Amino acid sequence: MGFLDRLWGRQSDPTKHWPPPDGSLPELVPEEKRFGPLRFGDPLISARTLGKPHRTSLIAKGHTALFYKAGFRIEFGKKGFCYLALILADPDGEAEVSISPEAQPQIGCQTRAAIENRFGTPHKVDANEEETILVYHLNGCRMEFELRPSGSLNRWNLSPV
Repeated sequence: MGFLDRLWGRQSDPTKHWPPPDGSLPELVPEEKRFGPLRFGDPLISARTLGKPHRTSLIAKGHTALFYKAGFRIEFGKKGFCYLALILADPDGEAEVSISPEAQPQIGCQTRAAIENRFGTPHKVDANEEETILVYHLNGCRMEFELRPSGSLNRWNLSPV
């Protein structure tokens, strides 16, 4: 990190020396608040086991987002691991690559019926012509399922409550 970076408050990439990712989608167990080896609250260095992300965004001092080509985004704040997004379709180019069709079955809940079958009636439903969002709270975890108008899953967001 150079003088100007320090002067303007920019941080260096904390993943600079991490190994390459294996390209796979880690197992998600929302009941345990676990994504692969990570649990909500774990420090940023814990994500090293996932490998270097294809893009790192330093959102604010102490808040970093990591984007992986396997189709997920994870964020770390002052209290550690604080956000996960599984991206099945990427119309905004956020992940640049969505979860591959081969890996999607391990997510398990790709339609509203499957989501409600696994997690029951949502705590809240927000709907408009572009999407429907189902909100759940499970064991201290907030889950948002973003569904396309067709009813298929677009994105699954998780964060601690």
